[in-house]
Amino acid sequence: MGRPVPIDRSRRWTHGYTLVELLVIVAVIGIVGGIAVPTFQSVLQRERVGSVAYETAGWLEEARALSAREVNPDAQAGGCAIVLSGSLSAAEQGAVLAGLTGCAARSSQLRIGDTWGGSFRIAHSIATGAISNAPSAADCTAAGIPAGQCAGSLALFFTPRGMWSSDSVQNLQTDLEIRIAPADGGGPKRCVRLSSILGSIDIGEGADGNVTTGCERYGQL
Repeated sequence: MGRPVPIDRSRRWTHGYTLVELLVIVAVIGIVGGIAVPTFQSVLQRERVGSVAYETAGWLEEARALSAREVNPDAQAGGCAIVLSGSLSAAEQGAVLAGLTGCAARSSQLRIGDTWGGSFRIAHSIATGAISNAPSAADCTAAGIPAGQCAGSLALFFTPRGMWSSDSVQNLQTDLEIRIAPADGGGPKRCVRLSSILGSIDIGEGADGNVTTGCERYGQL
C-alpha cells in the first residue's frame, strides 16, 4: 500500500471580498471618477481649441512664405490675397475659416480639421482703428467663403517682405487677432496674432472663453 498523503494544516480557506469591502471599492471608484472626468474634459477642450489655433497659424505662415515668392496683382501691393470669414458661433469640423487666392498653396482654404466633435466660437479683431471696405460677395466666393459668412469678413494680404496689410483696415499700425474658444463659452481660448511691427505670427492663450476680448499670454510660433 502507498504511504498516506500528509495533510498540510497550514493551508487556510481564501475568502472573497465582503459586502462592506465591495461598497468601499465602489465608493472609491466613484470619487476618483468624479475627479478625473471633469479634468479630462477640460484637457480635451483645451486640446481641441489649441488644434484649431495651430492649424490657423500654420496655414497663415504658409501663405506668408508663398507671398515672399509670388506677387498677386489682385492684391495690389502684396502677394497672397486672403479673406477671413466673419464671426462664427458654432463652427464644427469642415467649417471654412479663411480662403486664399492668387497663390498655389497646398490648400486654398483653411478648414477646421478633426476635433473629436468639438464646436467653436471664432472671431477676429484689430487692436486699434476700424474695419471698412469689407470684401464683396464676389471676393468671398472666389476665396470659397460661404455666403452666410461673408458679412463681417476681412480681406488682407502678406507683402513680399512678410508683413500683413489690408485695404479693409484704416489703421495698419495695429495687430490682427483671430480668437478661438469653445462654442459653449467656456475657457480657455486661443488667439492667433499677426503682428503689425515684426510681421510675426504668434499664438496666445486666455483663461476665459470670451472672444470679444484678447489673449494675455503669447509665444511665437
